[in-house]
Amino acid sequence: MTKDDTAPATKLDIKILMDSMGKLYRANEKWKNDLLSHMEQWKNDILSTNEKWKNELLGHMEQWKSDLRDDLKKLKADVRVDMKKQKDETIHHFYVVLEDIRHDLQGANKDEIEVMKDKINNHEQRIGELEARPV
Repeated sequence: MTKDDTAPATKLDIKILMDSMGKLYRANEKWKNDLLSHMEQWKNDILSTNEKWKNELLGHMEQWKSDLRDDLKKLKADVRVDMKKQKDETIHHFYVVLEDIRHDLQGANKDEIEVMKDKINNHEQRIGELEARPV
């Protein structure tokens, strides 16, 4: 190019300009293709990593589920054992109280009979008075 800014462009000036624009276009096209290629690779890497993490997480979740099931089975068995123990203790306590009441009633009947023996000397009279009493 000449130093005069108002001078018309020569064929050489236009050829240089067109060559430079062609180089710029090719460089931009290469840069765009490289960027697209890298972006595709990044996308594939991200998808692959996400798939790997997903599979690892699913594996962990399956293990957690299995552990939780085992813990729940153990807890259920422990609760059943505790409930059976409590049931057996309640039944035993019931029998102890029942036996205590039975002994109390036997003692009360014995005391009543002893009082009657003192009052009534005759065996026949004692039986008759007991039969006549309301229950």
